[in-house]
Amino acid sequence: MGNVFIQGDRIKNNKMIFLKIGLCPQEIICWPKLTCIEQLVFAGNMYGLDDSSAKASGYMLLDKLGLNEKQNKLAQTLSGGMKRRLNLALALVHNPIF
Repeated sequence: MGNVFIQGDRIKNNKMIFLKIGLCPQEIICWPKLTCIEQLVFAGNMYGLDDSSAKASGYMLLDKLGLNEKQNKLAQTLSGGMKRRLNLALALVHNPIF
């Protein structure tokens, strides 16, 4: 087990710090039974966003990442590159900033 440091400060269990960090793992993560927008709402909810805010952020990210036409498609039907872009959107849906 290790430690996490941000700008030299050791981070413990500070929820506010973790809400400002987006994670995009190397392995593609998606829920095969959810559409692209449903995945973004689900992830947004996990970060504490309400459905309306998560949808607004999700639609904006899908548009910016060239996935607008895929918003209602199941993630498992996307190509590998599109899944990678969806994973990036999942990491950014809650607007992480530091």
